Amino acid sequence: MNTLALVAFTVLAFTGSLATRMLTPALSFFLREGLRASFFGVSTLTSGYMLGRSLTAYFSGSIGRRWRYLPSLCLILNALLTLLYPLTRRWYEVAGLSFLQGALMGLTWPFIQYLVMASAGEGRTGRAISIYFFVGSVAGPAGDAVYGVLFSTSPVTSVVLASLPLYVLSSLLAYLGSLNIQVGETVVKEASSEGGVYWLLMLGFGIGGVASLVGSSIVYVFLREWFALSKGAVALFLSLVGGLSVGSKLISGYALDRIGVGIILKSLTVLLLIGTLLTGVRSLPLLLIGLAIISMVVGAFIPVSRAIAYAFPDPALAVGRLNSLGNIGTVIGLLAIGAGMDLLPSFGLEWISPLIAFLGPFTLMALASTLRLSL
Repeated sequence: MNTLALVAFTVLAFTGSLATRMLTPALSFFLREGLRASFFGVSTLTSGYMLGRSLTAYFSGSIGRRWRYLPSLCLILNALLTLLYPLTRRWYEVAGLSFLQGALMGLTWPFIQYLVMASAGEGRTGRAISIYFFVGSVAGPAGDAVYGVLFSTSPVTSVVLASLPLYVLSSLLAYLGSLNIQVGETVVKEASSEGGVYWLLMLGFGIGGVASLVGSSIVYVFLREWFALSKGAVALFLSLVGGLSVGSKLISGYALDRIGVGIILKSLTVLLLIGTLLTGVRSLPLLLIGLAIISMVVGAFIPVSRAIAYAFPDPALAVGRLNSLGNIGTVIGLLAIGAGMDLLPSFGLEWISPLIAFLGPFTLMALASTLRLSL
């Protein structure tokens, strides 16, 4: 077990995620209220980021094995791109910067996830990756809370400058964690069926689509405009929702080592179905409960899916493919929600939350994939 690498990458999960999450509400409101973007334009902030990730995540394992300092370089470049946001004057300029950042993070995060499991050693991968995602998930509600308390009335430049030191620190942690780690060795493992790989990737795609709403740019604007909430209240509500789901990442990894993947996946899918149904009700309490359930399921699925992928013959490639397909699902989900919200008033359906119509197909795909993986 490489303790130094595990500590560095786990702390990095928090600092890197905190920087990104602080920026998300600031840029979302900047798009909608500063640049007068449509819902579709707002959705491109997160969908552009995820599209960039999906295009590069597939190659993160093969590139990272050749050069272990790749995450450190990508994180410092990401910090430099962040400085350009206050200079933008059109929504598509923001989307373009977000796309470039996503491409850099597509090379970074999947490979770091692989390094965390590789550093843990045999018998510890599930726990190591769960702790990693747990620490990273704390940054989500923390970032929303920091924005809601300190920056809800500040210009976007202030949030950019506050996030910059966190990105720089993350780059240093990535470099430190990569100093004494071996990434070029090939570990021979028992081959899993290709069918299992395909269904896992489809499950990742479905969960990615459902996750498109959680922590995305559009959910901030959606709650603010549909329920007449202040920017600070929106951020604090979503911080509470994220806080309720934090423990799911930690619990799922430990449960995986004890009760098996079948029961976990079935339980998570049932909860996902309930959460999706609750998002169809135009009631703030029920909608927040639905979002909390979805957030918990997504949080629990991430470490479980990575642990499953790590069991395949080429774990770095499998984790990268899983990230890539999940990000593509998120992109499609976000663009569908953004376009649908712009078209909604013309159909006279303002009495019901439209989220269920956009999340439903992804939930059904996750359900079908879970059933096949559990056979």
